Amino acid sequence: MTTTTRQSRKGEISSWKAYAPAFAGKMAVEAVDRVMRGEGAPSPAWEGEDGFIAWMLGGPQVSYLVRLPEKGEPKRAILETYTKEHSAEYQSQALIDLARRMRPRIGDLARVKSIVIHTSHHTHYVIGTGAGDPQKMDPTASRETLDHSIMYIFALALEDGGWHHVKSYTPERAARPSTVALWHRISTVEDSEWTRRYHSHDPKEKAFGGRVVVTLNDGRVIEDSIAVADAHPLGARPFERSHYIAKFRALADGIMALGCVLPEPEDQILPKKCGHLNGKKLASACDMASKVAAAATARRHLYLIARTDAAATEGLDGAVARAKLYVEAGADAIFPEALTDAEMFRAFAERLPGVPLLANMTEFGRTPTFTAAEFEAMGYRMVIWPVSSLRVAAKAQEKLYAALARDGSTMAMQGEMQTRAELYDLIGLAAYEALDASIVATVLPTETNED
Repeated sequence: MTTTTRQSRKGEISSWKAYAPAFAGKMAVEAVDRVMRGEGAPSPAWEGEDGFIAWMLGGPQVSYLVRLPEKGEPKRAILETYTKEHSAEYQSQALIDLARRMRPRIGDLARVKSIVIHTSHHTHYVIGTGAGDPQKMDPTASRETLDHSIMYIFALALEDGGWHHVKSYTPERAARPSTVALWHRISTVEDSEWTRRYHSHDPKEKAFGGRVVVTLNDGRVIEDSIAVADAHPLGARPFERSHYIAKFRALADGIMALGCVLPEPEDQILPKKCGHLNGKKLASACDMASKVAAAATARRHLYLIARTDAAATEGLDGAVARAKLYVEAGADAIFPEALTDAEMFRAFAERLPGVPLLANMTEFGRTPTFTAAEFEAMGYRMVIWPVSSLRVAAKAQEKLYAALARDGSTMAMQGEMQTRAELYDLIGLAAYEALDASIVATVLPTETNED
């Protein structure tokens, strides 16, 4: 339901362009929802002989084949998409990396006479000088316009040695005199070989980069080329999990604050169980570390305690290795679940010196009963009794309902109940009522049978 044309990348580009991917994602989710409800394609307005799609393709007689996987055939189209390391137009990814690589060889950028980028038809005519857009050379242009100017992007990457999703687009940065001077000495030309490779269906041959020729004032020429970005699967440094975590941290820094970050992320996977039962299944240590890293990045004020259930299946060594990884990912403390004896508790603490540890003192589980003082002596700063009050309450309820079933009355249990007066005194009801004098103070009933 979203359609991108080359016009959307020409001239002065507004923020509407920036929001297009998010809108397309939203529409994709809604399209799936409609299909699940039994609806088909949008309507003839889109797919009819005079529909919008037909005319976008060049008229009713033009056909466009989209190959879908056969029944049972793996869905592999996602493998043809690649993550952008830099927050800039996709065609610029490889060229940013090339700028970083060429920067030391060029040296003083004030000595640059000209830079020519030999690249594909698309790059030259859409984000290069082939577009004929003066806005692509204008320091006062919008962020989205700068994002579609390979001349600006290459100049800034040469100067800064990298790219930042915010700082690289600020008006002050775009207007820096040295940047503008270098920017205006950069041009693009179409190279038929790069155009051919851009359209190639062979993953090993497909290219999104180009060849850059730098001419210095003394006549010396420096040139280099790059086919795909460093982060590309075939690039110099393919993106791995650690790179995704780093990119998330950078994009979320100073912006994103979750109001409900998990204070105790755990490494069990569904179906989850009480930590003192058998048959638990664990996520990989890297997956759990990613969860911890994401929570650590997004939180503002919460104390992050990472729980590991690995002792039961991976032993003490596995639990300690995971705990160290979680601390490196950003956990403030570690909760080793279901350790089985004092020796194990002490050994775990000794192998994580300086790391705050939490112990779980749940009754009737794998952990023997220890006092708070004993846990402290073993190296644990925090102890929880998570189910103790529930167990006591459940036992009391069992006794209550037995008496009610037997006697048809709760009279025999009233001596073990908290009275109304005791409850109101405990929660400070009178103090709350004093906050609003317009509310009549509660008078305790004198009857034997309370409501």
